[in-house]
Amino acid sequence: MPDIWDWDTTPANNNSTSPDGWKEGMNRPEVNNVGRQMMAELAILLRTDMPWMFLAKAATGFDRLGDTTLRIDHAGVDYTSFYHVNRRVECVGATTVYGIITVSAYASSQYTNLTVTWDSSAVTPTSITAVSVLVLDADAMVTYGGASGTTLSVFEAQMFARRT
Repeated sequence: MPDIWDWDTTPANNNSTSPDGWKEGMNRPEVNNVGRQMMAELAILLRTDMPWMFLAKAATGFDRLGDTTLRIDHAGVDYTSFYHVNRRVECVGATTVYGIITVSAYASSQYTNLTVTWDSSAVTPTSITAVSVLVLDADAMVTYGGASGTTLSVFEAQMFARRT
């Protein structure tokens, strides 16, 4: 069954048979199934994928170049502004590792090459299935001014998704 990342950004293309899509002329039980499926997918997204965001999920879009380097194939689109220096990154493969991008370069009119300082002694996974970044930039800071006049500033890299 496809998940939220398989949904198309063009509404008319999301017309598969329920519960995977919203085809025309659905009967009531199918509408119920699709609604429940969407609720489940959104719950999964918010509980497991956030605060991480990725552009592609296909294994063919990522290659390991070395212990601290990887290549993202985006078919000629320059994504250095998305995968930019100082941004926190999650690299998923046989293992999942986290780090900070130190070099982001658009190469050969085809790839975005990244050099990453991984947390701890981690290395780039050998078989990469997803490369995600935190929703906010690594330098982003959220400031909250409380009613008492106190101010709390939290750098994005310190934030964790929590349900309250």
